[in-house]
Amino acid sequence: MCSLSGIPYSVTNVSGVTYNWGFSVANAAISTGQGTNAITVNYLPGFVTGNLQVTASNGCGISPVRNLAVATNASCCNKHYRISNGLR
Repeated sequence: MCSLSGIPYSVTNVSGVTYNWGFSVANAAISTGQGTNAITVNYLPGFVTGNLQVTASNGCGISPVRNLAVATNASCCNKHYRISNGLR
């Protein structure tokens, strides 16, 4: 896979919530939006598959981790992805 930059992902925004995003692999990185409900991701050469992970936190605690399996697929370029089952 060639590198892909600025691929957007989001969850439903909840007021007063901070979102912590991460990846299960080293060759994918959050480029913008950490702490918010919407991020952009850069996939580096060699990326094949991994899990995008997000938790939500506020004064009441931290949500369970939500995972989205992401895999190489050239036809998916330039699309916006939304993680369902909004965090509350």
